[in-house]
Amino acid sequence: EDVFQSVMNAFSRSIEAHTSYLSPRNAERFQMQMNLSFEGIGASLQVEDEHTVVRKIIAGGPADKSGKLKPEDKIVGVGQADGEIVDVVGWRLDEVVELIKGPKGTIVRLQVLKGDSDAKKYELIQFTRDKVKLEDQQAQSKVYIPESTLGENAPLGVIEIPSFYNGLTGHVRKLIDELKTQNVSGIIIDLRGNGGGSLNESRTLTGLFIDSGPVVQVRSGNGRVDIERDSDGVIHYDGPLTVLVDRYSASASEIFAAAMQDYNRAIVIGEQTFGKGTV
Repeated sequence: EDVFQSVMNAFSRSIEAHTSYLSPRNAERFQMQMNLSFEGIGASLQVEDEHTVVRKIIAGGPADKSGKLKPEDKIVGVGQADGEIVDVVGWRLDEVVELIKGPKGTIVRLQVLKGDSDAKKYELIQFTRDKVKLEDQQAQSKVYIPESTLGENAPLGVIEIPSFYNGLTGHVRKLIDELKTQNVSGIIIDLRGNGGGSLNESRTLTGLFIDSGPVVQVRSGNGRVDIERDSDGVIHYDGPLTVLVDRYSASASEIFAAAMQDYNRAIVIGEQTFGKGTV
């Protein structure tokens, strides 16, 4: 699978620099990143000295709710429900993850070497898999009060958007509503480090700040031009707006920032962006 993916990536990138082949396993991982959710136990893992080690427990997942699995614990075996425990020492990380993940409501058992124990103490921990939300990767907001030499400290709302994932526009709409209740004098949309994501989300996010109109044109290889536009006629926020970008802001980030600039809706501040115009 790895060799086939390497060959297909080399072929696709020889045609178009930003096109990649995704194996079934990587396609599933991509969907997880776009939806910010998956079904499993809610633990971030890494490999250390041939052992699968728990790096972080994801809030709200089965592992977090049970309180039995901790960072630095080593997973040495995995079993399904009443099945045999499989020794996973020396396994690739993605292969171990495939054993641990599974449909909501099913059972997985982990044989764990506790990281806080000097002695080699093994525990068998059972989890019922559930849907886990990656809330730490969602858009986040905060209120910033700048220091002013004029004695006026008007609060500013800052919305940090790490990627254009599915459902982003709905999340940002809620964050704007929360900031409005705090009487912010303006909003900053921070797209620094945002490599893009869903084209549709870039269109709908733009629609929160403009009445209606075209957002971006997509030209296909056969010369056909499709216009992505906002047509709801509603502006969710019409106050002062600033967009922050850097050299890692790409694709959907650039579409949104360019639309805000073209409509004179926001001031765009930062570095020259990445320059990825393919979708």
